[in-house]
Amino acid sequence: MPPQTRMTGAGPSPYFERSEQALGNLNRALAAFRAEVSARSRRPILHPSRILASRQTTSGAVLETIRVEDALTRFMSIADEFTFGLLVDLTEARLPSDARVSLLWENYVEGKTDTWPQRFASWKSLHGIAFDAFPRYHPLRGFIEARNAVVHGLGALTRKQLKKPDTAEGRLRAAQITLTGTRLTLTVDHATACAQVVRALIEWLDEQAASAA
Repeated sequence: MPPQTRMTGAGPSPYFERSEQALGNLNRALAAFRAEVSARSRRPILHPSRILASRQTTSGAVLETIRVEDALTRFMSIADEFTFGLLVDLTEARLPSDARVSLLWENYVEGKTDTWPQRFASWKSLHGIAFDAFPRYHPLRGFIEARNAVVHGLGALTRKQLKKPDTAEGRLRAAQITLTGTRLTLTVDHATACAQVVRALIEWLDEQAASAA
């Protein structure tokens, strides 16, 4: 097994160095988000007029939404990179040293690991790890839907999601995210909950992959 797939420190948990790095990235991102939220809550706001007060309240709500969307996107990006990177590490550790195999593998990576459903299927077919066994699988799917709406729909359901609105809404509901029309209603608690689900995912997949290694 290549050195980069294993931790160099003592102890079996986390088993993989990539898992340790992902947890570190997540902890730093969550700490930064909490610091921003805390600083915002301590900042005094003076309202010299009713009109200005209304504008500042609206601006504050918009800023909070953007902050939550940015944090949720960051947390899910960490999950995205981790599940992809560990899949590649674990698989390449088992591949024979052959140019033809390498070419086939590169073609597989390009075509079969780009989306979350493809990655779920690849983990199952290549290593026997079924993501629907992850205890927080349904909230994870909800945060995947939320991330897609934020990144591709600027906080509203995308055209693709609107083709199956019941599916999208059901997945979002599993993450306790509601809609106002087609727009996500996100709060600070949603970002924190997303980070918790991502942390649980990293720890779970690290354990599952170690057993399969």
